[in-house]
Amino acid sequence: SGVLTADDITAAGSAAVNFDAAPVITNAGTFTNTGTVTFDVGGTFGGGLSITGGTTSLAGILTTSGAALNLGAVTLTGGAELDTGDGASGTIDVGAVTGAGNTLTLDSGTMAGATIDVASAANVSTLTVRDSGDQVTIGAVGGTPGAVTITDSAGVDFTDTFAATTVALSATTGTIEFQGDATISTGLTTGGGYDLSFLGA
Repeated sequence: SGVLTADDITAAGSAAVNFDAAPVITNAGTFTNTGTVTFDVGGTFGGGLSITGGTTSLAGILTTSGAALNLGAVTLTGGAELDTGDGASGTIDVGAVTGAGNTLTLDSGTMAGATIDVASAANVSTLTVRDSGDQVTIGAVGGTPGAVTITDSAGVDFTDTFAATTVALSATTGTIEFQGDATISTGLTTGGGYDLSFLGA
């Protein structure tokens, strides 16, 4: 327990790692362990965070200083935010997200190159792309449908089936594209100078 402060942190093997207070890591965090990495209240990893061996359990805000966030499958245990600051290397790459009725906000800043990739998002009550300087790619969105908000991006591709209650789209350049079947049960709000494309049913 208590706040962990360090220059770097690594974990390997099969053990689980639990942060019950938000760690403050000056440089990078690298987790290749096969156990779950749990963040009860987020954390700061100035030089980036990579979790490639096991799954991630997350509540709170995970931040970097313009460096990449690379997470595998993620289960949300509370409202969560991934924010990589404002740098071209500040990409966000996430596996399948199990939302459990919680919110998820994604922000990779304004710089070209800072892409956002999410394999899928299920049972997320509100999925928000707050800022992205480059392309956003999100797989299947659904489970128990929630709200989806795109505040600012350089284009968004929803590459699979899509289900939401409400969708609010604004301040995007390029194209927002729904490649699979899309179901929006309550309402769609659009604004800004971008193309909107529905390719499924």
